[in-house]
Amino acid sequence: MFSRIIEEVFPFLYFYYIANKKTVSVYDITFSNFEFYSGLSDEKIVERLESEHNRAKEIDDKTFKFTLALSISLSIISAGASGVVKFLPESHLSPYISFVFFLSSFYMLCGGLISLGSLKTLPKFGYGTYFEINKNRESLIKAIIGQEKVNIIRHIRNELSYMSLRNGFLLILFALILCLFILATSFFMSHLRFEPLTSYCL
Repeated sequence: MFSRIIEEVFPFLYFYYIANKKTVSVYDITFSNFEFYSGLSDEKIVERLESEHNRAKEIDDKTFKFTLALSISLSIISAGASGVVKFLPESHLSPYISFVFFLSSFYMLCGGLISLGSLKTLPKFGYGTYFEINKNRESLIKAIIGQEKVNIIRHIRNELSYMSLRNGFLLILFALILCLFILATSFFMSHLRFEPLTSYCL
């Protein structure tokens, strides 16, 4: 439960914790893992391995091209929107709004930094001359297990990058709602007029 809260509220912290943990276990293959894949034929394992290689490329492309671009765009929007605070009527909420805008930009940048990790080279299993020369059933099973684990890291990176952007976007919306609240309050306070009670008696 606590780890889930950390993941939702601080996805960038959770990413570095879980990514390091998963990376260390990439080369760990248990007997149950090995036994699970033993039910597949060699041809099917090769097919699955190729599928995982393609999936790795698709996840990296999505993370880098889409998430990073969105992170930069939303960071610029957040920084620009924070300038609205200077034009708001005087309010005790103004410093808090500025802080929320700053926090949203921080989340956006964290999402961008996580997505930049897609440029980092991760291990690729079932690939290269050495693998081809020594290819056998055992090496195929080890390759598919390793490649799936590495792709889980890619998936986590993409998901937590998105969550950072989501949190930043929600903070922008919250700050804008506070801005509208200040404007609405100022408008009603300046236009509201109270008629004297005697006017209703005449």
